[in-house]
Amino acid sequence: MRVKKFRVHVFLKGGGLIKPVIETNCRSQAQRIVEAQYPGASIGVIEELS
Repeated sequence: MRVKKFRVHVFLKGGGLIKPVIETNCRSQAQRIVEAQYPGASIGVIEELS
């Protein structure tokens, strides 16, 4: 399987916004990785980078 890059918009509890780029196989995997790294944060748009 090809590894894809996803930019995930993460809204932090304190009101900040960060956009980490995650390299993984699928969108849901990227979401799970971000949820584990930033507990309590809400996830916005997940965009696939080419």
